[in-house]
Amino acid sequence: MKDHIELQLEVIRYEQMVERREEKIRELKNVIDSYDQNDMFTFRCWQCRSELIWGGDHDIQELYEDELDEGIVSNFSCSNNNCNTHVEVYHVFNQKNK
Repeated sequence: MKDHIELQLEVIRYEQMVERREEKIRELKNVIDSYDQNDMFTFRCWQCRSELIWGGDHDIQELYEDELDEGIVSNFSCSNNNCNTHVEVYHVFNQKNK
């Protein structure tokens, strides 16, 4: 059987573990609270996390003459001038699923 001092040390270790977990929970809650709910709908650059700016849409068939399916290509550029990221999003309307 553990002696009294060993039991006290074990209790102290568990108390410290609980304190660390409670601190981690507080930190995570602060991060969650700092998020802007409207930001969930903002398209972000995955290089620098700045907002992507929509540049326009084009028909896929305008860009690729041999493309048989209809669709849209949307282009976006990063709002961070130092990033220089350009993103194209392809949405193909598959004729088989219509």
